[in-house]
Amino acid sequence: MPVVSGIELHAMLSDEMPSLLPKFLFTTGDSSSEDVSEFIARTNCTVIPKPFELSLLDTILNGIEQAGA
Repeated sequence: MPVVSGIELHAMLSDEMPSLLPKFLFTTGDSSSEDVSEFIARTNCTVIPKPFELSLLDTILNGIEQAGA
């Protein structure tokens, strides 16, 4: 299990390295939970619900790269 959650990692990056936030990609299998729903609503983070196709991940990562993030 991870030491910190993705939500906690996002909060740490927001405080310490906000320039990385445009590259942050959140994957979850629990988008209906209150914590995750609130996180999605208050951030501009890209979210991919699990399970996902690798082609979707590739498309999103290419978009991030092309945006110069």
